[in-house]
Amino acid sequence: MKTDLSLQSESASSIRPLLTAAQQEASRQQPGGSGTDIPPDFPGSEELPIPVDPSIQNEVAQQVIFTVGSSSDATQHNAEQAAARINVALNNAEIPHIPTNQPGAESHRFVNQIDYVEHQARKNGLDLAGTTELVLSAITKKRDAPINARAFAERQARILQSKGVDTPEKLCAMLREAKKLDLIAAGCHGLAGSAGFNGMSAFLNLTGRDVIADWIGMGDKPTLGEMAAMGGIAGVPLGVSDVVVDPALERTFHDAYYTRPPAESLPEWVNEARASKTLTTAQLGHLMGTLFVGTYGARNLLRFATSGLAAASGAPLALVGTIDDYFDPVGGCFAGMGFRVLRHILDEKRGESGVPYLLARTDLADCIDALNSSNAAKAASMGIRAAKHLGNSVTRLPEGLFKSVTTLEGIASQMILAAGFASVFVARTAAGEASHGNLVAEEGAKYAALMALYYGYGQGMAAAHMHDPNSKNVLGAKASEGIDSGMQYMADRLGMVLRRRSNAAHASHDEDPGQEDEV
Repeated sequence: MKTDLSLQSESASSIRPLLTAAQQEASRQQPGGSGTDIPPDFPGSEELPIPVDPSIQNEVAQQVIFTVGSSSDATQHNAEQAAARINVALNNAEIPHIPTNQPGAESHRFVNQIDYVEHQARKNGLDLAGTTELVLSAITKKRDAPINARAFAERQARILQSKGVDTPEKLCAMLREAKKLDLIAAGCHGLAGSAGFNGMSAFLNLTGRDVIADWIGMGDKPTLGEMAAMGGIAGVPLGVSDVVVDPALERTFHDAYYTRPPAESLPEWVNEARASKTLTTAQLGHLMGTLFVGTYGARNLLRFATSGLAAASGAPLALVGTIDDYFDPVGGCFAGMGFRVLRHILDEKRGESGVPYLLARTDLADCIDALNSSNAAKAASMGIRAAKHLGNSVTRLPEGLFKSVTTLEGIASQMILAAGFASVFVARTAAGEASHGNLVAEEGAKYAALMALYYGYGQGMAAAHMHDPNSKNVLGAKASEGIDSGMQYMADRLGMVLRRRSNAAHASHDEDPGQEDEV
């Protein structure tokens, strides 16, 4: 009969495969052990052989010897018990951190901070492909992402290398440039988007208000009812002007961003991952309302301070009103820029846009060429886009007009602004009557009502948009297409005429230079 010592020695040798499996399990459980958050069954993922501390091996061996040696028969049941004890020992043991240069899954909030990406690349010794994978991991970390994360990163890295972006430092510089240009694009987007509303606001302040007053027969001392009517009537064209520009904006800025690419510039699986970042109706309404209050509220605070200082200096009330009439639309354009820039930044933090989407683009090579172009070329590109927007504002005007009066968004915009400005006019008039013409009281009541209007407008427009996010009037779209087709036909016809005249003049140069081809 074997002694206990010989039995323990043979048993320990027989369960060596279990110990090896346990060591691999420890490597997976170890912080940073596998090097990524991608599960073992992720396509293309590979386990990295990382050694376990010898003290853990000794503890596991003791647990195995104790379990197997406690019985005279080393049965399968004993082996299963040994495996269970191995897991307990591994879970209770303190597994040291073994650094790896493989990037882990990161959040959009981190990888959109280029300083963080640069630090991680330097700290972990990542090459270009590793840094690319680190940034892309904010997208590829989803367990259902049908893509080999490493292979995808290497493919995109090869595109970067072919365009001269061959180090992590150059990649980070390119990402910074893309973020800077996208902030500029967001500012231009906001300026163009607010131009319709603020342009109509300027018209009403300088001319339209008097026209409405004459139309409703307002006297020298208007009543609350007359002021409510004036505000309600003024809100309708303001509501139309805020929606009528949407089709032109959509066409102009559809592909204006590097880090907010259109769906057709991304793989389908990336679009699916991006869709999970979409806000709910309540979240979008709160976001839009808060941004309206913040940006336009700051504009109104400056208006309030300017009017107060002008009145305190002894300026006539008529002059104070004129200053405010000009400050309103000009400040509104800057508020519109701020609204869009803040929205872009918040979308980036939430993961709906950002540098991972730039590196995932199917047209990455073209984007790199544009980013590597000179500052003069970039400025020229912005100028061309501005000129295109002027053209889009004309060709998309029919679609915008139909959208403003036939879609839920357009109708909601008019109704909310009509009711809102009626309350603003009433609040200002009532405060003036109660305070016997005190300017501070009048302006304070007006701006308080405007703040409520801004938040309500954001909520209402979000609800209308989420109810019908692709709201397009077919008739308006057809009208725009007809205009586009007509302009294209005229351009083609003109080109044909010029070519025929040129060919005819060249052919008959020696015979009859003055002969013209009949069209």
